[in-house]
Amino acid sequence: MQVLNLTIKPGNVLIPVSMVAQIIGREGFADFDGTLPCVRNSIAWRDYTIPLVDSQALWGDGEGGEFIARSVVLWPMKGSGPGDMIALSSLESPRVLNIASDSVILNSEKEQGEKQGGEQDYILGRMRVESGMGIIPDLIKLSASIYAQ
Repeated sequence: MQVLNLTIKPGNVLIPVSMVAQIIGREGFADFDGTLPCVRNSIAWRDYTIPLVDSQALWGDGEGGEFIARSVVLWPMKGSGPGDMIALSSLESPRVLNIASDSVILNSEKEQGEKQGGEQDYILGRMRVESGMGIIPDLIKLSASIYAQ
């Protein structure tokens, strides 16, 4: 399986390549009013205003990524409309990785129950990749949280 590796410190966020609509540079940011602190900006893409999730603030060391090298626009989640699109930030240019589908280390239900709140609410699992540990985000839950406001 191919995934797009987005850089955060420390670690990586892994997104299936099939979900990526476009990778864009740092341009056209606007303020975004929302209740999730990891979404402070939006980007204009085609005819849409898309909330930009600060991947570093959500899944990284907690420090918001002041420098965002690239934004990755994702196609809408299954069951969502085109207005429910999101974008994720990366501190470096994303790169494609080939991974074995059996290398996923899923979070246990007990671990997720103990870590309610914060970034753990938006993690499906973890996977070891060449540059360290990669996070598999729960994009459906993240998108629902952003658009439920």
